[in-house]
Amino acid sequence: MALSRTCVDQVGPWDESFWLYSEETDYCLRARDAGYRTRYVSDAYAVHLESDSHSDAHLWSTLTVNRVRFYRRRHGRFSSACFQGAVMMNEAVRGLAGRGASRTALAALVKPIGSVSPGPLAPEASTTARS
Repeated sequence: MALSRTCVDQVGPWDESFWLYSEETDYCLRARDAGYRTRYVSDAYAVHLESDSHSDAHLWSTLTVNRVRFYRRRHGRFSSACFQGAVMMNEAVRGLAGRGASRTALAALVKPIGSVSPGPLAPEASTTARS
């Protein structure tokens, strides 16, 4: 992702609490909130040389938990609870179908907020958090 200096100065740094997934979506939405636009460049591409999140249970869990954390930052409690329930149901169905990464993600989503370490669902400390 290419960012202008003025955008970075106004929007600030990436939120490192997401560690690996959702940080670019968070940044793009914060930039949009500040009046910037995201543009898609159709001839740009990236090649991943390592495994993908679908083949690694820990990475899939991180992606799934961060998706819920990200949603929680931009929506109210009721909507966020509904979203988390839908994500949990999706992972449960996939887990029952034999997808081990989904079982791992479901376990991460079910843990009480205070017990998850290093804190994928821990209360947000970011100043960009929204209720």
